[in-house]
Amino acid sequence: MGRLFPFRRTQSWFAVDVGSSSVKIAEAVAARGGARVLRAGVLPAPAGAVENGLVRRIEALGDAIREFAGPARGKPRRAVASIPGRRVIIKRLRLPRQDTANLDPAVEFEAMEAIPEELDNVNLDYHVIGPSADGDGLEVLLVAARKTLVANYVDLMEAAGLVAAVVDVDHFALRSGSDRAGSARSGSDRSARDGADVLVHVGARTTTVHVPAGDPPGYVVDLPLGGEQFTESLAQRLGVSRDEAEAVKCNGPPPEAAG
Repeated sequence: MGRLFPFRRTQSWFAVDVGSSSVKIAEAVAARGGARVLRAGVLPAPAGAVENGLVRRIEALGDAIREFAGPARGKPRRAVASIPGRRVIIKRLRLPRQDTANLDPAVEFEAMEAIPEELDNVNLDYHVIGPSADGDGLEVLLVAARKTLVANYVDLMEAAGLVAAVVDVDHFALRSGSDRAGSARSGSDRSARDGADVLVHVGARTTTVHVPAGDPPGYVVDLPLGGEQFTESLAQRLGVSRDEAEAVKCNGPPPEAAG
Protein backbone atom coordinates (compact mmCIF):
# COMPACT_ATOMS: atom_id res chain seq x y z
CA MET A 1 0.00 0.00 0.00
CA GLY A 2 2.60 2.50 -1.06
CA ARG A 3 5.83 2.64 -3.00
CA LEU A 4 8.20 -0.16 -2.20
CA PHE A 5 11.31 1.98 -2.59
CA PRO A 6 10.63 5.38 -0.98
CA PHE A 7 14.36 5.87 -0.51
CA ARG A 8 17.22 7.56 -2.28
CA ARG A 9 19.01 5.34 -4.75
CA THR A 10 22.32 5.59 -2.88
CA GLN A 11 20.93 4.53 0.50
CA SER A 12 20.42 0.91 1.44
CA TRP A 13 17.44 -0.28 3.45
CA PHE A 14 16.42 -3.38 5.34
CA ALA A 15 13.50 -5.73 4.77
CA VAL A 16 12.50 -7.51 7.99
CA ASP A 17 10.18 -10.51 8.28
CA VAL A 18 9.44 -11.47 11.88
CA GLY A 19 8.40 -15.06 12.54
CA SER A 20 7.77 -17.06 15.68
CA SER A 21 11.00 -19.08 15.30
CA SER A 22 13.26 -16.75 13.31
CA VAL A 23 13.68 -13.29 11.85
CA LYS A 24 14.54 -13.06 8.16
CA ILE A 25 16.37 -9.88 7.21
CA ALA A 26 17.88 -8.57 4.00
CA GLU A 27 19.77 -5.41 3.14
CA ALA A 28 18.97 -4.11 -0.31
CA VAL A 29 19.49 -1.07 -2.48
CA ALA A 30 17.22 0.31 -5.18
CA ALA A 31 18.53 -0.48 -8.64
CA ARG A 32 17.36 -0.22 -12.21
CA GLY A 33 14.51 -2.66 -12.72
CA GLY A 34 13.95 -3.43 -9.04
CA ALA A 35 16.15 -4.00 -6.01
CA ARG A 36 19.56 -5.55 -5.52
CA VAL A 37 20.09 -7.60 -2.37
CA LEU A 38 23.41 -6.82 -0.72
CA ARG A 39 23.18 -9.49 1.99
CA ALA A 40 20.61 -11.57 3.82
CA GLY A 41 20.41 -13.61 7.01
CA VAL A 42 18.17 -15.69 9.25
CA LEU A 43 18.32 -14.84 12.94
CA PRO A 44 16.91 -17.34 15.47
CA ALA A 45 14.15 -15.97 17.68
CA PRO A 46 14.33 -16.92 21.38
CA ALA A 47 11.48 -19.06 22.68
CA GLY A 48 8.45 -16.91 23.40
CA ALA A 49 9.92 -13.84 21.68
CA VAL A 50 7.04 -13.77 19.18
CA GLU A 51 3.59 -15.10 20.05
CA ASN A 52 0.54 -14.99 17.81
CA GLY A 53 2.12 -12.33 15.62
CA LEU A 54 3.09 -10.01 18.49
CA VAL A 55 6.70 -9.35 19.49
CA ARG A 56 6.94 -10.04 23.24
CA ARG A 57 10.71 -9.62 23.65
CA ILE A 58 11.42 -6.45 21.71
CA GLU A 59 14.85 -5.75 23.22
CA ALA A 60 16.17 -9.27 22.55
CA LEU A 61 15.09 -9.29 18.90
CA GLY A 62 16.09 -5.65 18.47
CA ASP A 63 19.63 -6.40 19.65
CA ALA A 64 19.91 -9.34 17.21
CA ILE A 65 18.73 -7.22 14.27
CA ARG A 66 21.03 -4.37 15.29
CA GLU A 67 24.01 -6.74 15.37
CA PHE A 68 23.20 -7.93 11.85
CA ALA A 69 22.63 -4.42 10.52
CA GLY A 70 25.89 -3.11 11.96
CA PRO A 71 26.70 0.41 13.13
CA ALA A 72 24.80 3.27 11.55
CA ARG A 73 26.74 5.83 9.56
CA GLY A 74 25.02 9.16 9.12
CA LYS A 75 21.23 9.09 8.94
CA PRO A 76 19.27 6.23 10.57
CA ARG A 77 18.79 3.27 8.26
CA ARG A 78 15.27 2.68 6.99
CA ALA A 79 13.36 -0.56 7.16
CA VAL A 80 10.36 -2.25 5.60
CA ALA A 81 8.51 -4.56 7.99
CA SER A 82 5.42 -6.71 7.51
CA ILE A 83 2.67 -7.50 9.98
CA PRO A 84 0.79 -10.84 9.86
CA GLY A 85 -2.24 -10.80 7.59
CA ARG A 86 -4.20 -13.04 9.95
CA ARG A 87 -4.26 -10.15 12.46
CA VAL A 88 -5.48 -7.61 9.90
CA ILE A 89 -9.06 -6.87 8.80
CA ILE A 90 -9.42 -6.81 5.02
CA LYS A 91 -12.72 -5.80 3.43
CA ARG A 92 -13.80 -5.21 -0.15
CA LEU A 93 -16.06 -2.16 -0.41
CA ARG A 94 -18.37 -0.99 -3.17
CA LEU A 95 -18.73 2.78 -3.22
CA PRO A 96 -20.73 5.08 -5.48
CA ARG A 97 -18.63 6.12 -8.45
CA GLN A 98 -16.75 9.31 -7.60
CA ASP A 99 -13.49 11.18 -7.91
CA THR A 100 -10.77 8.89 -6.54
CA ALA A 101 -8.76 11.91 -5.38
CA ASN A 102 -11.33 12.65 -2.64
CA LEU A 103 -12.17 9.19 -1.33
CA ASP A 104 -10.94 9.53 2.26
CA PRO A 105 -14.24 10.70 3.84
CA ALA A 106 -16.29 8.08 1.95
CA VAL A 107 -13.94 5.25 2.89
CA GLU A 108 -13.87 6.32 6.53
CA PHE A 109 -17.67 6.42 6.62
CA GLU A 110 -17.93 2.91 5.16
CA ALA A 111 -15.23 1.67 7.52
CA MET A 112 -17.39 2.61 10.51
CA GLU A 113 -19.84 -0.11 9.40
CA ALA A 114 -17.41 -2.61 7.91
CA ILE A 115 -14.92 -2.85 10.80
CA PRO A 116 -15.96 -4.26 14.19
CA GLU A 117 -13.60 -1.90 16.00
CA GLU A 118 -13.49 1.76 17.00
CA LEU A 119 -11.70 3.63 14.22
CA ASP A 120 -9.60 5.46 16.81
CA ASN A 121 -8.00 2.09 17.64
CA VAL A 122 -6.92 1.14 14.11
CA ASN A 123 -4.71 2.32 11.28
CA LEU A 124 -6.70 2.46 8.03
CA ASP A 125 -5.45 2.22 4.48
CA TYR A 126 -7.17 1.47 1.20
CA HIS A 127 -6.46 0.65 -2.42
CA VAL A 128 -8.73 1.56 -5.35
CA ILE A 129 -9.26 -1.60 -7.39
CA GLY A 130 -11.29 0.05 -10.13
CA PRO A 131 -14.86 0.38 -11.45
CA SER A 132 -17.40 -2.21 -10.29
CA ALA A 133 -18.54 -4.92 -12.69
CA ASP A 134 -21.71 -2.98 -13.61
CA GLY A 135 -19.79 0.26 -14.10
CA ASP A 136 -21.97 2.17 -11.64
CA GLY A 137 -19.70 1.91 -8.61
CA LEU A 138 -16.13 1.78 -7.41
CA GLU A 139 -14.38 -1.25 -5.88
CA VAL A 140 -12.08 -0.39 -2.97
CA LEU A 141 -9.93 -2.68 -0.82
CA LEU A 142 -9.99 -1.58 2.82
CA VAL A 143 -7.30 -2.63 5.31
CA ALA A 144 -7.42 -2.04 9.05
CA ALA A 145 -4.75 -2.96 11.59
CA ARG A 146 -4.82 -2.31 15.32
CA LYS A 147 -2.57 0.60 16.24
CA THR A 148 -1.05 -1.48 19.01
CA LEU A 149 0.04 -4.10 16.44
CA VAL A 150 1.63 -1.55 14.12
CA ALA A 151 3.30 0.21 17.06
CA ASN A 152 4.68 -3.15 18.22
CA TYR A 153 6.63 -3.58 14.98
CA VAL A 154 7.65 0.08 14.85
CA ASP A 155 9.04 -0.27 18.39
CA LEU A 156 11.01 -3.35 17.29
CA MET A 157 12.60 -1.44 14.40
CA GLU A 158 13.50 1.42 16.75
CA ALA A 159 15.05 -1.04 19.23
CA ALA A 160 17.18 -2.29 16.33
CA GLY A 161 18.32 1.24 15.47
CA LEU A 162 16.18 1.37 12.32
CA VAL A 163 13.34 3.61 11.18
CA ALA A 164 10.15 1.85 10.02
CA ALA A 165 9.57 3.65 6.73
CA VAL A 166 6.97 1.12 5.51
CA VAL A 167 4.78 -1.30 7.47
CA ASP A 168 3.14 -3.67 4.99
CA VAL A 169 0.85 -6.70 5.36
CA ASP A 170 2.60 -10.00 4.65
CA HIS A 171 -0.24 -11.17 2.35
CA PHE A 172 0.26 -8.14 0.10
CA ALA A 173 4.05 -8.28 0.35
CA LEU A 174 4.00 -11.90 -0.81
CA ARG A 175 2.04 -10.98 -3.92
CA SER A 176 3.83 -7.73 -4.74
CA GLY A 177 7.21 -9.46 -4.48
CA SER A 178 6.05 -12.16 -6.88
CA ASP A 179 4.60 -9.60 -9.29
CA ARG A 180 7.85 -7.64 -9.39
CA ALA A 181 9.87 -10.79 -9.92
CA GLY A 182 7.52 -11.87 -12.69
CA SER A 183 7.69 -8.51 -14.44
CA ALA A 184 11.39 -9.12 -15.06
CA ARG A 185 10.72 -12.34 -16.98
CA SER A 186 10.31 -12.71 -20.71
CA GLY A 187 6.90 -12.21 -22.30
CA SER A 188 6.19 -15.92 -22.58
CA ASP A 189 7.11 -16.53 -18.95
CA ARG A 190 4.98 -13.61 -17.84
CA SER A 191 1.90 -14.91 -19.61
CA ALA A 192 2.37 -18.23 -17.85
CA ARG A 193 2.69 -16.42 -14.52
CA ASP A 194 -0.59 -14.59 -15.12
CA GLY A 195 -2.35 -17.92 -15.74
CA ALA A 196 -2.33 -19.73 -12.39
CA ASP A 197 0.46 -19.16 -9.90
CA VAL A 198 0.11 -20.28 -6.31
CA LEU A 199 2.31 -18.63 -3.69
CA VAL A 200 3.05 -20.60 -0.53
CA HIS A 201 4.80 -19.23 2.55
CA VAL A 202 5.54 -21.84 5.20
CA GLY A 203 6.20 -20.49 8.68
CA ALA A 204 6.88 -22.21 11.96
CA ARG A 205 3.24 -22.33 13.03
CA THR A 206 1.19 -21.21 10.03
CA THR A 207 1.26 -21.60 6.25
CA THR A 208 -0.10 -18.93 3.91
CA VAL A 209 -1.45 -20.02 0.54
CA HIS A 210 -2.06 -17.17 -1.89
CA VAL A 211 -3.62 -17.47 -5.33
CA PRO A 212 -2.99 -14.06 -6.96
CA ALA A 213 -5.93 -14.34 -9.36
CA GLY A 214 -7.64 -11.22 -10.63
CA ASP A 215 -7.62 -8.02 -8.60
CA PRO A 216 -5.90 -7.76 -5.22
CA PRO A 217 -5.88 -9.33 -2.74
CA GLY A 218 -6.67 -12.46 -4.77
CA TYR A 219 -7.48 -15.52 -2.68
CA VAL A 220 -5.60 -16.03 0.59
CA VAL A 221 -5.92 -18.62 3.33
CA ASP A 222 -3.85 -19.10 6.50
CA LEU A 223 -3.52 -22.73 7.57
CA PRO A 224 -2.69 -23.54 11.23
CA LEU A 225 0.16 -25.81 10.16
CA GLY A 226 3.86 -25.07 9.79
CA GLY A 227 7.37 -26.40 10.02
CA GLU A 228 7.32 -26.69 13.80
CA GLN A 229 4.49 -29.22 13.68
CA PHE A 230 6.54 -31.36 11.30
CA THR A 231 9.50 -31.18 13.68
CA GLU A 232 7.34 -32.21 16.64
CA SER A 233 5.84 -35.09 14.66
CA LEU A 234 9.29 -36.33 13.61
CA ALA A 235 10.56 -36.15 17.19
CA GLN A 236 7.63 -38.24 18.38
CA ARG A 237 7.89 -40.85 15.63
CA LEU A 238 11.66 -41.23 15.81
CA GLY A 239 11.87 -40.98 19.59
CA VAL A 240 14.51 -38.22 19.42
CA SER A 241 14.86 -34.71 20.82
CA ARG A 242 13.36 -31.69 19.15
CA ASP A 243 16.79 -30.46 17.94
CA GLU A 244 17.62 -33.88 16.47
CA ALA A 245 14.27 -33.95 14.68
CA GLU A 246 14.90 -30.46 13.30
CA ALA A 247 18.26 -31.66 11.89
CA VAL A 248 16.54 -34.62 10.25
CA LYS A 249 13.91 -32.34 8.75
CA CYS A 250 16.47 -29.92 7.33
CA ASN A 251 19.24 -32.30 6.29
CA GLY A 252 17.54 -35.62 5.55
CA PRO A 253 17.34 -38.90 7.45
CA PRO A 254 20.06 -39.86 9.94
CA PRO A 255 22.65 -42.39 8.66
CA GLU A 256 21.11 -45.32 10.57
CA ALA A 257 17.75 -44.62 8.90
CA ALA A 258 19.11 -44.17 5.39
CA GLY A 259 18.93 -47.88 4.63
